[in-house]
Amino acid sequence: MAYQVNGSRVEWNPAAARLRELAEEMPNASVTEFGNVAVKARVDSRSTRSTYLVEDSANSRGQTITRAEYDRVAAIQDTYIAKSHMVVVDGYIGSDPQFRTRARLIMEAANANVAGMNTGRVGGGDDHPGSKKVTIPCSSAIVQGIVEGTIEWAEDPDFGYEVAVAIPGADDIEILQPRRLDARQGRMDEHEAMAARLKREPREFLNSFPGLDESLVKSLG
Repeated sequence: MAYQVNGSRVEWNPAAARLRELAEEMPNASVTEFGNVAVKARVDSRSTRSTYLVEDSANSRGQTITRAEYDRVAAIQDTYIAKSHMVVVDGYIGSDPQFRTRARLIMEAANANVAGMNTGRVGGGDDHPGSKKVTIPCSSAIVQGIVEGTIEWAEDPDFGYEVAVAIPGADDIEILQPRRLDARQGRMDEHEAMAARLKREPREFLNSFPGLDESLVKSLG
């Protein structure tokens, strides 16, 4: 049986628009020039130091806590949840329907920054008529291509790193290479100006630190 959530208020499986709204309400969130949500956060969970196995045996390896200690911590958590506005998202771990595992994500609404993983757009924000939304199926295909090693790569002419040219299930080359989208729409002047700015700004930032090894700045290309 799935873990029951007994908060003062619980939003069950809210739509993507609502999740984004919650993320934008966070004081450490901002909306980028491309219309995506960026959340500045400190990584202090889901790490080795904060992961424990519940095990009473003295022969266990790794970090463990006893069943009694688990019950104590769980009671504290349940008391906190009972007074809090919570958000619950049900889904799956894995993309294959035959092997995927059901999962439930439970978040406090005040820290529900899951929309920060939204797929976003290329070619501009929502208000730009020539932009394209990166759909969830496309984003999933990209992740699966990374895991399975099925992505074909080529060197990007603007920055010199590799970009995808073919991914199974992600058929729009203009999503994979926004430069092509800008070229087709006659926006190359805008594209080249943005590329120049994105190259210049990191150099200016690093150059603001006196004594920094010059090779670090040169590594930006």
